[in-house]
Amino acid sequence: MLDHPSVPLPENFPPGIAPPRFQIGDRVRWHPIPDEEFGVVTGFEYAPAEHLQHWYWQYVVRLDPASPSSPRIVTEIAWENDIELADALELPRGEGEEAT
Repeated sequence: MLDHPSVPLPENFPPGIAPPRFQIGDRVRWHPIPDEEFGVVTGFEYAPAEHLQHWYWQYVVRLDPASPSSPRIVTEIAWENDIELADALELPRGEGEEAT
């Protein structure tokens, strides 16, 4: 094991972080967007959101093959307040994907 000094948190790192709303494997969709994108959460981080002037959870979402942008984009980043859990029954299924 390598011995590394610990890296301090940034000075503006907020105390008492709320747990992430979404977990890896959750099916999510962007809202409200006319051409609704959707996919599966594959990762997340707690990061500063300059446009919101605060730290928030940010998610990596692998787009479903049936999502409108999937021919051009494989993964997309979303802030927590830009996505919601997707009802698996109301989303189209990607090619070869079975309903759960």
